[in-house]
Parts: sequence; structure tokens; C-alpha cells
Amino acid sequence: MNLTIDLKESTKYTAFTEKQTEVLIDYQNCKITEFKVTQIKCTLPENQKNTPNLTAGNHQVKVLIKTIGYLPDAAGNMKIQKTLSATKLTPSAGSPKGGTTVIIEGDGFPLTQ
Repeated sequence: MNLTIDLKESTKYTAFTEKQTEVLIDYQNCKITEFKVTQIKCTLPENQKNTPNLTAGNHQVKVLIKTIGYLPDAAGNMKIQKTLSATKLTPSAGSPKGGTTVIIEGDGFPLTQ
């Protein structure tokens, strides 16, 4: 999952570098792929099924500058919403009496063991 964070409101914090900056989505590190003081682009790592490690729902985005703390604009004010999508349903038919185990595959579901 790629994310672009506009920091135009944070331009008063111009004395920080990419090495001092972390982007966190629900405390998961989002790898910075492009850095400007007014805009940061990052990619959330993927799990073993090559999908981002986010379940469906709202997720908090925080920008941490190691020398000053969380940016006020980003501390609790930025959120992203991940939607649930089903891509495969197995089996395609079942017993009319019920009791058929159904497997739903897609994106946004919590990982199962």
C-alpha cells in the first residue's frame, strides 16, 4: 500500500531530514520512498500473501521526527481507511441443507493461523 502525506501545514518544521523521520500506520513502520519537507511518500510492507498488513477499518497515521516528536498535524488527525474486498469464494455451491464450509479470500481480512 502506497501512501502520500502532505505536510504543507508543517512547514514550520523544516529542520528535519529523512533519516530523522518515521511514518507509522497503527505503529507499523511505513517505508519512506520519497521525502520532501512538505510531502512524504511511503509504502507499507506486505505480508507473506503480498498484501499490506492492514485489516479493514480506520487506521491512524503518525509522522515521527526523532528530534522533536510527533508532528502536531499528524498526531491523531490523519487517518486512512482500508476497505474489505472479497476476491474468491470456495466452493461456488453447497448443500441446500447448509453446513458447507466456505472459504473467502481477499484483502483486508485479519491473518489466520
